[in-house]
Amino acid sequence: MCVQCMMGAAASVGAASGARAWLGQRFGSVFTPQRMRVITIALFALAVLASGLFVSGSSAHPGH
Repeated sequence: MCVQCMMGAAASVGAASGARAWLGQRFGSVFTPQRMRVITIALFALAVLASGLFVSGSSAHPGH
């Protein structure tokens, strides 16, 4: 895995962590610890999946 891909995945997981913290702070009375665990797993899985699918570490070479 290239460094750019790793940085993209790290940034995505960081954003998911921030979203989790915001959800917990904003709607803390609604989320039980079990729900927060499920939300955390879902956010991190989606972040890694999205970074793998939509973030490219290198550009495609134009065909000649």
